[in-house]
Amino acid sequence: MLYRIAEKAIRSSVVIYTIDAGGLRYTGLTAADNLSNVAIPEFKDRANQVMRTRALQIQQKQEGSELIAKETGGFLVRNSNNFQLDRIMEDQSGYYLLGYRPTEDTFNRKFHHIKARVKKSGLTLRTRYGFFGVSEDEVKETKRTPTDKATFALLSPFGAHEIGLDLNAFFTSDKSGSMVRSLVFLSAKDLSFSETPEGWHEASLKLQGMLFGNNGTILDQQTFDRKISLRGETYQKALHDGLMLQFDMTVKRPGAYQMRVAALDIATAKVGAAGMFVQVPDLTNHRLALSGIVVSGGSINNGLDGGVSAVRRFALGSNIRFACGIFNAQLDPATKQPNLSLQIQLYREGKQVLSSPPMAVDVKNQADLERIVSTGVLRLSTDLEPGPYFLQLVARDQLAKENQGNAVQWIDFEVIK
Repeated sequence: MLYRIAEKAIRSSVVIYTIDAGGLRYTGLTAADNLSNVAIPEFKDRANQVMRTRALQIQQKQEGSELIAKETGGFLVRNSNNFQLDRIMEDQSGYYLLGYRPTEDTFNRKFHHIKARVKKSGLTLRTRYGFFGVSEDEVKETKRTPTDKATFALLSPFGAHEIGLDLNAFFTSDKSGSMVRSLVFLSAKDLSFSETPEGWHEASLKLQGMLFGNNGTILDQQTFDRKISLRGETYQKALHDGLMLQFDMTVKRPGAYQMRVAALDIATAKVGAAGMFVQVPDLTNHRLALSGIVVSGGSINNGLDGGVSAVRRFALGSNIRFACGIFNAQLDPATKQPNLSLQIQLYREGKQVLSSPPMAVDVKNQADLERIVSTGVLRLSTDLEPGPYFLQLVARDQLAKENQGNAVQWIDFEVIK
């Protein structure tokens, strides 16, 4: 039964940690042990036998807990008067989840052992012991409803790719407060459109968004039912360029969040899902702060409110137009104007490949100096190596105190040929 539980845990990407709540136990002789009738020559052997028996009993009681922990990649906390939750949390703070696609002959209903080794000395490796050669279809007990499928995609750390979905989620703020804004790109070619007699092409979507706190708690969730109706050139353009949807979620406290979005095609039950981490700064401490960065290959006319893209793939030699919001800028008492600069930095594989000089932020025609929108252009050189990059913006307030006048924000993107 424990092996079956471990098998279900492995298939669900769950690691189980177990705790022997009995604490630190003493296996030696105590005042309750009566060995008065034991002869002196036999006393030592009898005492050792008592201690071995007690140690064996403790070990036997821990066997089940140790087995299920080892099988799933966790460990057993034993011989300790505290639960060592800090040790468990530290173990979860950084790990590699590796996988591979087995051949067909692996699914022979036998147990297959997995062995992993690290070459570098001084490292400890723990992994699952193996898996039963049974396919996912064989172990499905019930068929998920389409809504269950979308919810599972939201909660899973892995994206769903039946529908092409890209997400750009970022922090921003207006007079109503701080929020996480999500720009969702959908591949229209992956959606099922039905044609009406009037020439309209219609598709029905269920869009779900979940906002998670840094401890994994669901803080907010929203569901939108969208009916998409297109025809003519608009329909053809959507098939070629995709569809863009946007929604906001209010956040009441600063901190780290994870935004996850799933899209469900009602007609086909296909699902696409993606996630992104968002850092929300504390705007009440009067430190300089940046919103998230939005990027586009075209023009960004409305700053953070439109005309941007969730797809972050750009060709060599193209221009990346970006925009971000700047908050808590100090104003000069005489001119009532801020004095801000913005520096562009480009990174690949942890190494800086470009750094611009600090450029003055243009505050002319800004409707609200508490929420300054700064835009710019980064040209991708043709000699760049294709692959993942990070665009980092460094803002500086020349009027702020030394420890309150710097803010940094970044976004990842991909350079393609």
